[in-house]
Amino acid sequence: MTKAEKIGRLRILEQAYILYGMGTRLPFIECEQGNYFDQAFLYEKQEDAQEAARRFYDNGDLVAVVELKTEGTIQSNGEGGQENAAGIPRNQVREHLLRLPLLGLNAVFFKPADESGEVLELDQVIPSQAKEVVDKAKTELTGLRLTGLYYAQDLRRKEPDMNQIQEHSEEFYANLIRAELLLPVMPEEEPTEDGRLNLAKSRIPLFPIKKKDTGESASFLAFFTNMDEVAAYCKKVSDKVKVVKIPFKDVADMINDTVVGCVIDPLSLCIPVAKNDIPKLVEELKA
Repeated sequence: MTKAEKIGRLRILEQAYILYGMGTRLPFIECEQGNYFDQAFLYEKQEDAQEAARRFYDNGDLVAVVELKTEGTIQSNGEGGQENAAGIPRNQVREHLLRLPLLGLNAVFFKPADESGEVLELDQVIPSQAKEVVDKAKTELTGLRLTGLYYAQDLRRKEPDMNQIQEHSEEFYANLIRAELLLPVMPEEEPTEDGRLNLAKSRIPLFPIKKKDTGESASFLAFFTNMDEVAAYCKKVSDKVKVVKIPFKDVADMINDTVVGCVIDPLSLCIPVAKNDIPKLVEELKA
């Protein structure tokens, strides 16, 4: 099967298996050593995905296999609360392919059934019309999210490689100090005419993290790199949440004595930064 044929096969798949990081709840990624593509791993056969997951796991990476499939959506017909199942089918394979660029990835390793696997560039896999939509959805935080995912994977390996952690942490923090992060808040008064919120009169939800040694919880301010995770987080907090952008260099000024620090993307990356470390990072890494 040629590369073009594999791309065609991938575009029409209705079921596949993707490798996910057990510690991040996001696709497991790796830097491909030929062209240095940042890639995820997708398999047509479950057995191939399970074999690959075992290899990564034996190498120290905490990887699981997640099934992607096509399901019919359930839609209400608005009559007496009855429902019908005639909705548009939801193709999870296609959904994941469109989300990978939003993680900062530019390739996917794809192994069709009974064929050899190959690295496929997402620019060639995603149709041009869909690619325009995906490109518009990218933000200045996409690069931060990618370096954060590498760093989070490193931290949660069975036997962490300290050299690799050092390399990826430097890349992550260099992006972090220049970032404007997304912060969900619950305002207690209406915004001003220019749309600004008074943060001093807003409630900011906290995220608890348990200490491994004592099991006690510490409170962190939750900051995000993407709106998908903000939406998932806010469902658990309140339906009256607004999102504001906060420069990382200003985060320390928002943290009071009851809060230990901030945490980046708590539902996935879950990278905590202590309050006292924020000014040090800004000073050490600023240009």
